[in-house]
Amino acid sequence: GETLKAVEAVEGGEVTFSVDLTTASSGEWFLDGRVLKASSVYVIQRDGTRHTLTIRSVPVSLHGAELKFVANGIESSIRMEVRGRDPVL
Repeated sequence: GETLKAVEAVEGGEVTFSVDLTTASSGEWFLDGRVLKASSVYVIQRDGTRHTLTIRSVPVSLHGAELKFVANGIESSIRMEVRGRDPVL
């Protein structure tokens, strides 16, 4: 639906977030209040009403960061969860 779902990321891995809008419209992704621009790390795609953001080589520093998607007056945000590669048992 139109809400962003939290997906657990693993440090150094790749994670994809997606939002399905009811109508095709442009949207923007924000990370801790900053607009995300497409780059080699942040892959932003739109396919009709579906918007996806893939973050590559996820840094553990993104744990707890606020990821937000805004489109058409709809705003949806989640707190990112990043799991370290080597959990201390």
